[in-house]
Amino acid sequence: MSDPSDPQATAEFDYIIIGSGAGGGPLAARLALSGKRVLVLEAGENGADLEPTDGAREVSEVPAFHAVSTEHPELSWRFFVKHYGAANPPCGLDPKLYPSKEKGEEEKDPTRHGIFYPRAAALGGCTIHNAMITIAGPDSDWDDLADFLRDDSWRSETMRAYFERLERNEYAQRLALPDTGWARFWDNVRWLFGIDRDYSNGGHGFDGWLRTSVADLAIGLKDFQLIKMLKGALAQAQRAGIDRFFTLVYHFLRGRIRESLDPNHARTQALSPEGVALIPLAVGGKNGRPERRGHRSSPREFLLEVQSAHPDNLVIWTGCFVTELLFEKKPTFRAVGVKYLEGRHLYHAHPEYNPRPPTETKSVRVKAGGEVILCGGSFNTPQLLMLSGIGDKGHLKEHGISCQVHSPGVGLNLHDRYEVTVVSQMKHDFTLLKGATFRLPEGEPPDPFLQQWRKHGTGLYSSNGSVLGILKRSRPDLDQPDLFIFGIPLSFKGYAVGYSKDPKHNFFTWAILKARTRNRAGTVRLRDANPLETPEINFRYFQEGSEGTTGNDDDTTSSRWLRA
Repeated sequence: MSDPSDPQATAEFDYIIIGSGAGGGPLAARLALSGKRVLVLEAGENGADLEPTDGAREVSEVPAFHAVSTEHPELSWRFFVKHYGAANPPCGLDPKLYPSKEKGEEEKDPTRHGIFYPRAAALGGCTIHNAMITIAGPDSDWDDLADFLRDDSWRSETMRAYFERLERNEYAQRLALPDTGWARFWDNVRWLFGIDRDYSNGGHGFDGWLRTSVADLAIGLKDFQLIKMLKGALAQAQRAGIDRFFTLVYHFLRGRIRESLDPNHARTQALSPEGVALIPLAVGGKNGRPERRGHRSSPREFLLEVQSAHPDNLVIWTGCFVTELLFEKKPTFRAVGVKYLEGRHLYHAHPEYNPRPPTETKSVRVKAGGEVILCGGSFNTPQLLMLSGIGDKGHLKEHGISCQVHSPGVGLNLHDRYEVTVVSQMKHDFTLLKGATFRLPEGEPPDPFLQQWRKHGTGLYSSNGSVLGILKRSRPDLDQPDLFIFGIPLSFKGYAVGYSKDPKHNFFTWAILKARTRNRAGTVRLRDANPLETPEINFRYFQEGSEGTTGNDDDTTSSRWLRA
């Protein structure tokens, strides 16, 4: 990484991007490739720059260690959030137990009360600890967004082109049409009739930076308990009418059985969006570079590759925590730079934050006409705006912050998908997990699965653990599925401090993710004016939020799920 104290490195930039995750990382790389000089400020570390003994880089690269990476002390930020107000928790929860205090946290510290919500502090942001599930989304989602924004640049054909541009598909077969007269003729026909969707490759990209693959299903074929569990799920799916038997047979006869199970294939999305599906992952596949096979793929690698090729254009400073935006008021009010602190473990979300952070702030500015772009995520971006005087005037006044721009919407409209799990205890351990520790060795030899991953990039640890996906509508009148259900042969009851330790081998979890929720009443509010303090976060789910006033029964249905 570049040294911020280097005078050459602190020259002005065309863009300053705060955060290197899913938003900031690719944006910074693309701008640098276009010839702009870009500075990325990341509060966490690179991973490769850390001490080799802590294993942070390897933990973030082994797909099966994604749970461990959310609690690794060099990668994790621990936020504790509320799902409801403390006075009237829904679903029969005992008010005495909510908000809960995580075991082992100091009772006097109010920032450690609530529900554990892990975020990542490292180059690549939360893309270095997420579950890597990569689904493009149906065309209707993008078209609805375009209608809402009255901006056709969000149309599905445009957004699908972006997906093709970023994807490096390493599980499907690229079908290249020969450069012949007939091929050019059909290209002209497609252009004449406005058919711009290339179904031959299913809207997949093969030359982008994000590697995608699917899990090797053969890994679980010798586990009869797992097979029995999946057969039951498939039978239930068929009874529920989401198997689309005719579609599966049709594709099978045409040699497209894999295509029919690929939720990212354009034809599958158009003809049979509901049903059993393979789960595409942001993981290097068997058709890709051997050294990246079975490794997590994320913007981190994209950033480092672009920086290596264009070191003058892309400058990355890690260990730099931005505390305030700098503004220029004339001729127009605009952001022209930032203030930041240098150091490790400065933010109070870190499990072992530095109690004596540096007090000297540094600053860096963009060139005349340059831009400051905030990509700090749903929690830290509104916090930084409010600390800088952009937000609700009354709320800022409570914390002694001078209001620069009265924008009462900052920190409001927070919403998230609902996620519920159903955990079953099995009669026996799953045989495919025998010998798996799901962690780095501590003074002992690595388990056989980690040895296989290190040597070949294959085996159990080359996947996130999911074995089957199902896309389903929660109501029959919906145009598209809004539920994504997947199974994992492990226990996952939800996030709690220590949840990633000591995985049990005799549990199976169905994770149910609900999209398109109508609850947008969540808030991010300052706890005080200290930029190193975490904000107060309350999602205000279900009855407390806006969903209960829409006339739909999503809030009631979701409450029944929780009680079940």
